[in-house]
Order: sequence, then structure tokens, then C-alpha cells
Amino acid sequence: MRERVISSFLQAVANAQDAQAVSSSDKRFPYGSTLMIRRYETLVENLRDLRDVRTVKPEGAPYELVLIGENLLFPFRYAEDERTPVVEARIGDGRISGLAAALFKRFGARHTYVQESLWGEDQRPVLADLPANTRLIPIAYAANDRAGLLKLYWGEAALIDPSGHLAWTRYEQIPLAEGHSHVISTPDGRPADRFDNGVVPDLTLETLFPVDSAAAK
Repeated sequence: MRERVISSFLQAVANAQDAQAVSSSDKRFPYGSTLMIRRYETLVENLRDLRDVRTVKPEGAPYELVLIGENLLFPFRYAEDERTPVVEARIGDGRISGLAAALFKRFGARHTYVQESLWGEDQRPVLADLPANTRLIPIAYAANDRAGLLKLYWGEAALIDPSGHLAWTRYEQIPLAEGHSHVISTPDGRPADRFDNGVVPDLTLETLFPVDSAAAK
């Protein structure tokens, strides 16, 4: 599972770099637009043949998402360098899209602090046919058009404001080279399970733990 996730992002970033090189442009639009869609497509391509895997397409979205058992994978870029901590992750560079907000509202972790303006009445329904116990698994990556894929994380997180800031209930760094993963403790100090424990492709997770509102400040 982990190897396929790594391969997916390496492929997506390489495709984006190739698009940038072929364009001969000094603007980074070819890289950005290619990576925007390939990060979803490569996950579908590399995971679709695993047991308990199916793809779902949110209404109005130009891409499909991978559902592994009850775990819905959601990739996003959190940084373009290695220095930015993943705890400072944001979904996008501006106000979060309605679709991403709806995914976190329905399937994301819960947080003690969420801006009231985040969940407006106009929030569109998303993937209404999925069961209530579906869990959103954000996959956060750092990459740029010169160095390629830099870092990769996955875990569970709550969306806390319209600017796309997250509060992780737990996260795990996926090593891009051979070695041991860096598992971050859950807020009560207990170590978090690796996301590839158990029989592949199940993502074995524990009960969520609340995150103190101070952690979001």
C-alpha cells in the first residue's frame, strides 16, 4: 500500500515536471495544472486493483477519489519546500473550495474549535451514498517543479477555518526512501498506529481523540 502511494505521487510530480519542461514557459502553470489532476489520477491507477478498493466521483469534481474499505483518500499539496511543518498545512492557497470543505465536514475528524462560518447552509451534499462511518484520510505532500517530491504524510485531520487550515488528530510521515516511518503521537501522548497495519489494503485506525483548541492557534 505505502509503496503504491509513494509511486503514485512520484509519478504525478514527474508528469507535472515533464509538462513544465515541454511547455518551455517560464511560468509554472503547466506544472501546477498537471499536478492538480494527476495527484488524483495516479492514486486511482495504482490502487484500483487492490482488494476492497473502489473509486467514487464527487458531483461536479473533475476527478475520482479512492475509497479503501471505509477510508477515503484525499491528496493535497501542503508546501513547496522541505522546511514547512506539516502541522501548518493548508488545503490550497486561499479560501478552501466548497467541495473540499464538504468532504471534511462529512468525513473528516472533529475538532473542538471550528469557525462557525465554515459550515454554511449552502454547503452542497457530497458522496451521499457513502456510509456515515467513512473516514477522510488526507494525504499531504510537499513538492516543487525543480526538486520533485520532497515529503509525504497521511493521517486524519479536522478542517478548522475557511482558509483551509487543518488540525491533525494524528499523522504519519511516509518515507520516500528505505527506513522507518516517523509516527507522530496522538494528542493524549499515545503513539498512533501506522496506517498500513493489518491486511492490505485496510487502513487500521483507532478511535479519534479530541484536539485541544489551543493546538489550532
